Amino acid sequence: MVRSTTILLLVAALTTCDVLLAEEVDNKKSRVTVLGLGAMGCAAAEHLAGQSEAFELTVWNRSPGKCPALPDTVTRASSAAAAVDSADVAIVMLTATKDVLDVVSEPAVAKALEAAGTTVVSLVSASIKEAEEQQRDLAAVLGGDKDRVLSGPMLCPPPGLRAGQCLTYRYIGSTENAFDGVGGDVLRALGPAQRLGESACGPGRSHRHTW
Repeated sequence: MVRSTTILLLVAALTTCDVLLAEEVDNKKSRVTVLGLGAMGCAAAEHLAGQSEAFELTVWNRSPGKCPALPDTVTRASSAAAAVDSADVAIVMLTATKDVLDVVSEPAVAKALEAAGTTVVSLVSASIKEAEEQQRDLAAVLGGDKDRVLSGPMLCPPPGLRAGQCLTYRYIGSTENAFDGVGGDVLRALGPAQRLGESACGPGRSHRHTW
C-alpha cells in the first residue's frame, strides 16, 4: 500500500512538473529589438510595446531621445551591439539598405547576432534589386544562414502601423523556416504579412514608399 502511494505521488509530481514546464514555455516572451526609431521604427516599437505580454522590447537609435512616448518597460540600449545582445529577433528599420548593412555588419553587432542566433528582419523602402541584394548580404553576415533573414518593404504609413491597423500586405522574402519561426511571429504581430518566396519583394514587384 505504501509503495503504491509512493508511486502515485511520484507520478503526480512528475505531471505537475510537466505542466509547469509547458506553462513556462508558453509564457516565454520573445526578446525583440528595434534598430532605428524614425517614423516607421517608432511606430513599430510603440505597437510592439503594447504587446508586453508577448514581447520583451529593446530599442536603439543613433540619436538618443527618439520616440519619447515609449513606456518605461522598453529598454533603451546605448549601442546597436548592446541592443541585439541575447535578442531573438532584430527588426531593422533604417532609411536605406546601406544603413542596414553598415549597422548589422559592425563587428560587435555581428558577433552579438551570431552568439544569440538572432533572426534579422529588415523592413525598408527598397527596389527589387536592392531588397534581394540586402537579403543575400544579411545572410552572409549571419554566416550564410538564410533561415535567420526576412526582408521586404513596409507598405503602411506610421499611424496605421502604430494602431495595428495596416491593411496592406508587406511582401516578405524568406525561407519557409524563417517565415514560420519567431521572426514571422513578430511580423504577424505588426500586421498582415505575405511570404512571396525566398526572394524579397517577389518577382515583378518594386515598392518604394517615403512616409
